[in-house]
Amino acid sequence: MSHAASVTRSATSLLTSRLAVAGIALLFLGVSARLLTVEEMAVFAVYNTLCGLLTVVCSLGLLTTCLRLLPGFLARGGGEGTRQAGRLLRFTIAVYVSGALIATLAAWSGAAPLAELFLKDAAYASDLRAAALAALAFGLYEASQLLLSGLQRFGAVGRYNVATALSQRMIEMPGSTGSPPPITFQ
Repeated sequence: MSHAASVTRSATSLLTSRLAVAGIALLFLGVSARLLTVEEMAVFAVYNTLCGLLTVVCSLGLLTTCLRLLPGFLARGGGEGTRQAGRLLRFTIAVYVSGALIATLAAWSGAAPLAELFLKDAAYASDLRAAALAALAFGLYEASQLLLSGLQRFGAVGRYNVATALSQRMIEMPGSTGSPPPITFQ
């Protein structure tokens, strides 16, 4: 198989898996809007905000830099390109994991005030703590996907994207735990 055919197949696999993940997310949003209470949807909104914070802010732009620079480093071949790619990957991972842990710890420790601010009831603090941990797991997954894309390992990205999206949606499905009283809007 030629290099162009291999790249085309890999890119198609990546695009198809990303479209499947987007479809799963859209379907989950429609289903969750029907199943979740107003309070649970509010916790879900906080979770989505934390996911965005982790993937955009905590990397300080290094994940995007990896997507741009890693293919060039690896294309050079030889020891120098590999060493540069390795240094960039190690630094990016260290910065991202440190930032993600700091953001998660801040959300964990500030769960009660955040619950009071967003949900008007501090009783939702445990739900926000669970959302912070779920956002950390999502952030680490998303970072690994970006790094695999930067390394041009699209086949591995494509296969795991759909399976992980399905399992993530199953984990996010609400259980019937004793919820605090409903939020009233005035």
